[in-house]
Amino acid sequence: MEFEKKFKDKDMNATVTTTGDYHTTILIQGNIVNESLVFGMKDNNVAIQDLREMGFKHLIMSDGNATWDIDLKN
Repeated sequence: MEFEKKFKDKDMNATVTTTGDYHTTILIQGNIVNESLVFGMKDNNVAIQDLREMGFKHLIMSDGNATWDIDLKN
């Protein structure tokens, strides 16, 4: 997946998958995920718009302990 490649190109270990009946949820997991990254992504209008244009309705980010769910429908 393109997003996973972007993380790996920056030497950031993350797994990016899709889930849901119609694969409209994108899940980013890994030790690189933290509150700062989540809020940075949430405030990144370009990234959010790209995800919306790809048909995603939810973004879930997890570090294995904490999970953040961002609604992309708004």
